[in-house]
Amino acid sequence: MPIVEISKIQVRRGQENQTGIPRLDPGEFAWAEDTQNLYIGKRVAEGANTDENARILTDKDLGTVFRLAQAGVFAINSSTAYQYKAEKAILGVIASTTQTYSIKLDNTVSITDFTSTWIYSSGTDITLLLQKTIGTANNPYGVMINKGPDDPDRVTADAIHIPAGYFSISDTITLPPNTKIVGAGSGLTFLNAVNNVPVFQTVDKVWDEIHQIWITNTFYGMRGDTLATPPKNIHLEGMSIIGSSNTPLVRLDNVSNADVLNVNFGDPLATTSTNATGIAIRGFNVNYGQETAALSSNIRIDNCNFNGLDNAVYQNTGTTDRFYIQNSKFSNMNKGVEMWSTFNAPGPVNGTIENNMFERIAREAIYIGTATNTTTNAFVFSSNNTFRDVGNNFSGDAGRQVTPIITFNNSSNRSVDDYFNRLTLPMNTVTNYPAIVGPATIDSSINYAALIGSNTGTEYTIANFALGNREQLVEINYTMIDEGNSVFSRTGQVTLNITPANTSTGEQVFASASDMFNYAELLPFSSNFVLFSTNYTNHTASNYVSLTCWNQLGYDTTSTGLALSTLTNFKIAYQYNILQ
Repeated sequence: MPIVEISKIQVRRGQENQTGIPRLDPGEFAWAEDTQNLYIGKRVAEGANTDENARILTDKDLGTVFRLAQAGVFAINSSTAYQYKAEKAILGVIASTTQTYSIKLDNTVSITDFTSTWIYSSGTDITLLLQKTIGTANNPYGVMINKGPDDPDRVTADAIHIPAGYFSISDTITLPPNTKIVGAGSGLTFLNAVNNVPVFQTVDKVWDEIHQIWITNTFYGMRGDTLATPPKNIHLEGMSIIGSSNTPLVRLDNVSNADVLNVNFGDPLATTSTNATGIAIRGFNVNYGQETAALSSNIRIDNCNFNGLDNAVYQNTGTTDRFYIQNSKFSNMNKGVEMWSTFNAPGPVNGTIENNMFERIAREAIYIGTATNTTTNAFVFSSNNTFRDVGNNFSGDAGRQVTPIITFNNSSNRSVDDYFNRLTLPMNTVTNYPAIVGPATIDSSINYAALIGSNTGTEYTIANFALGNREQLVEINYTMIDEGNSVFSRTGQVTLNITPANTSTGEQVFASASDMFNYAELLPFSSNFVLFSTNYTNHTASNYVSLTCWNQLGYDTTSTGLALSTLTNFKIAYQYNILQ
């Protein structure tokens, strides 16, 4: 702004409450002695917006500014209107409506809202604070357990947030119906169980009309009648739960619609198993025998990490109908997913276990049902999982096997495109457990390679199939290529029928192989001189049957036009489907 002229600063003085403030010349000051207000003149002719005097704020206005700010905060918290993307709503782009800022802010609740002395310190015990935020029977005025069922104030936030930090949990946090707890992230919010108790446990909720309070019941006290609200709509997300005791870190009892998302269980630095269980599921109240009314159902475990535990997911009571375990990692533990029931209940049914990584699992990665209490048509599907160093007691895939990778004691189960690293290694005398034991279908499109040497009359082992306790039908789809001479290619399916030994009748192991194939060849009959057979001489000591291949190209050099010296290895890739 260019300066035209500076001659002197004129300051007029007077009493504002007596004579008022006259219209000042442009740049002229006026000081009101009685109100201590300072004014300056301006004119539209010189570019101002009006000819009215402008008041200049001074230090005496500082207190007023803070009072205005405080009043504004109070107004926002009580009645100030808020509308989501108001400018879009005015134009009719969206249909949002108005509410108050207080309602908007109260939609997000943190445990820090329930204490006036929040100061984070590593290891702080937040048990009472978190339970107070949720609510209990003794203190029903939390976010999830609040006033009576007919009280309009009982509607509250949809989630409770735990900030980032490392916190201790000294007693079990009970989760009534419709509880949602969200941490800052699995690598930011840590909950450490310092006592031999679960960190979280689901409870039901019953309104006591006489005492006008909510009553919550754990597993053995759950009502299971029409007056009780069973555990449902439970949500845990974005945290790490640590503990090394022999109790579960999370108990899901009689729960329906439960989500456990982006949660780490166990010590992330552990390199071997402990006695702790990640998630324990129980399906009905044993005392009341309400198997149907209180089964667990629709449980989703997604993007979680289980490390250094005894079991990741464990059930030994009642029924779990519809469970989904996906996109998670299981490592350094005794067993991965173990679900069955000792009582007269179906146990796990209609489950999907997919897109997971199982690594360094001492025994089975997946164990479904018991040998004595089996379920017909359990329909548990294992799909697109990867299994490395499983069932070997931490000895590596080439080490001594102690269990199968998957055990299905119930029927009508299926493995689809699971990758078993054990099968990519040379099969030898330590191979004595099948990848899957029990009634199941294994359907794999993953290719494995084997080589057929050039020596005629030599029996080459293509694959070994460990013996189970049931008959096996193995269908191997293969592609065979003469890599050295490129005189033919062949695709087909080998079918193996394997009958295990029966010690009670004295029947021995029996196996047969049949082959149907298509081919393309440059030399007549060259594709017919590779034959499949079986070898079960190792079934006694090593418990497997071998699929073998005989290379007979050298038997008739006249018809094939090939000499033995020109033969090279053949390559076969196979996928298999085992019906047990």
